[in-house]
Amino acid sequence: MVAFALLLTSTLGARWNEVAANGSWPQPRYSHSAVIVGSGADETLLVFGGNTFDPVNQLFAYSVARAEWSQLKPAGEPPSKRYGHAAAATADGRMVVFGGYNGSFLGDVHELTLEPEPAWRRVDPAGAAPCARDGHSAVLSDDGRSILVFGGFDGKRHLNDAFALDVVGADGGAAYAWRPLRPRGPKPAARYLHAAQACDGGMLVFGGTNKSGGFEGDLWRLRLDGGGDEGEAEAEASVSAEAEAEAEPSWARVDAGGDAPTGRMGHAAATDPDGRLWTFGGFCDGAFSNALHVFEAAADGGKPGGRWRRIKARKPPAARHKHTLTATAD
Repeated sequence: MVAFALLLTSTLGARWNEVAANGSWPQPRYSHSAVIVGSGADETLLVFGGNTFDPVNQLFAYSVARAEWSQLKPAGEPPSKRYGHAAAATADGRMVVFGGYNGSFLGDVHELTLEPEPAWRRVDPAGAAPCARDGHSAVLSDDGRSILVFGGFDGKRHLNDAFALDVVGADGGAAYAWRPLRPRGPKPAARYLHAAQACDGGMLVFGGTNKSGGFEGDLWRLRLDGGGDEGEAEAEASVSAEAEAEAEPSWARVDAGGDAPTGRMGHAAATDPDGRLWTFGGFCDGAFSNALHVFEAAADGGKPGGRWRRIKARKPPAARHKHTLTATAD
């Protein structure tokens, strides 16, 4: 497994650097998950599971400050071996793992906590759970209260359903409950092996493979409050919490101009501290890719839009798919 870092300038000039790190590196793998927890000197990349020619349930930590890998062996019962799952980090530093595949499609939820010592536990959320699946996405909502899950494949169907897994209880502590989301308006075609990232008010979804075996190249935005996508004024800050809870989610296709990526699957995405969406690699146009694109949302409100740019970064990694991409705070 080889890690690379993308270094950016303020003008979006970029170059790739292969990471030199000490410690116990993960084996080469695909369809794993990777999330960032902590901040400052404690900022850590957690890599879980994947396929190394067989499913695994290993957990590795990479210290960003020390450039050092270590294999963690938490207390408790770990998730079963799997790949094609999704994971997200909560605002208080938990990692939550949902679904995947290991010969059977999985629909279980597991929590990793790092303090006082690393520990796994299986959680059984209340509410109506999604079906077992792989190739789905999971992102933390911008208010930090829910993990948003979209799409995937259940062995028979490509999916385009959306769920919220609430991870914060009324008292502010850890609590788990599923909520099916039923967004109004047109919605993305069913897909899996897409990429998703959190955005202001919801989630952005790009690409994936559809039920016809083709690759999608569209960009969609899910808004949890349902507003702002057709030119309406933003809700006033004084709107009550009860009214916000009653707002209907909505999908809108993003009017994305510029040098957009072609349709693809198995690519990876990350959002930088300035809110730009980066995508790298994937399988498209009959071949593996190492193309790097960035999407910057328009700042004028109204119907969601923005522009793609292809970034010609120096010394890119080899073409690939089913990898991960994460953004650090620096």
